[in-house]
Amino acid sequence: MAEKKEPENTPNKEDRNIAEVDVETPGLTPEEQLILFWDKYKKKLISAAIIIVAGSIGWFGKKALDGQKLLSIQEAYQEASTADQEAQSQREDSGNFDEKTDLVSLENTLAFAQKHSGHPLSGHARLKAGHAYFKVSNFQEAISHYSEAAKVLKKSPELGGLASLYEAIATLRGGDKEKGKSLLTKVAQTQDFLHEHRGEAYFKLSVLALSEKNHADYNRWETALENAALDHAQTQWLDQLKTFRSQFPKEGFDTLGPIPPKEVPPAPIPTSPTGSSSPTGN
Repeated sequence: MAEKKEPENTPNKEDRNIAEVDVETPGLTPEEQLILFWDKYKKKLISAAIIIVAGSIGWFGKKALDGQKLLSIQEAYQEASTADQEAQSQREDSGNFDEKTDLVSLENTLAFAQKHSGHPLSGHARLKAGHAYFKVSNFQEAISHYSEAAKVLKKSPELGGLASLYEAIATLRGGDKEKGKSLLTKVAQTQDFLHEHRGEAYFKLSVLALSEKNHADYNRWETALENAALDHAQTQWLDQLKTFRSQFPKEGFDTLGPIPPKEVPPAPIPTSPTGSSSPTGN
């Protein structure tokens, strides 16, 4: 009779009694558990490691590129400023430059601002241009640069506040008093701006109210300045405001310029008992 054959896939009799061993099998040493764990998860672990390494390389690569880009923009700004300074020096040396009426060299600075529009350094360039145009009384051009600088530098309140303050002053100088007062009010009430800039805005609003003989507005702005808690700037501007009010002339003063000096009447000429002038004053 033919011998019955075991199926090919049937386990060997000696293997049937061997239990399957895995990481959780009791009695294994830590080294054996580690080997079994590695055998079970090595593909997943290798894949995860590759992903982490690739991500790290990408992150550091982006940081390196961002740093290189920033350095490149900084160098470009410095080159533009240097080029304008050299051009300005040549103009001044030639004797054909009047600082009261002639605009300083800004060609390279403005080109930089156009090329890197939106970058914080372009805000610096716009602020520089605004000051230059303001100095020669081209207030409309100054306003455009101050306004752009304020937008770009809004994340840097110490400079954004300065740009906003000068935008307001240039607007007033340009003849738009109502818009100028509105811009000053925004500067005065913006908590993030430097106290020095906010104090100056309150001061100018008070002076404008006084120049218009609007005592209600003057009292409102003076009170607002007193309650603004502006550190040392508060005392400084309050003192100047009270000095200005005590010396307030009836007419003919610049509301944004220096405080006019108080008029002092001339001393009487000494006379003698007979009524004539006495050289000795007796």
